[in-house]
Amino acid sequence: DSTLMDCRAALDLLYMQAIQDIEKEWAKPTQAQRQKLEAFQKEDNQTKFLELAREVQHYGYLQLDPCTCDYPEPGSGAVLSVGNNEI
Repeated sequence: DSTLMDCRAALDLLYMQAIQDIEKEWAKPTQAQRQKLEAFQKEDNQTKFLELAREVQHYGYLQLDPCTCDYPEPGSGAVLSVGNNEI
């Protein structure tokens, strides 16, 4: 996404997607990150918001549909996130 930061339309889309990912808890900021992100959002500083969002755990990951697995016991629910060469 850093290569698209000069394009206003792309910046708007990335910003809205990052906000939604955090609201849905797909991306998991620390409390300190959350406070800074909220401050950037209030200032309408999309660039700074996205620069910090890139450091948030699971930012930019693909969120798969919930599924059932056999670990730690049969029938356990799981949500998979895929990105940054990890699951």
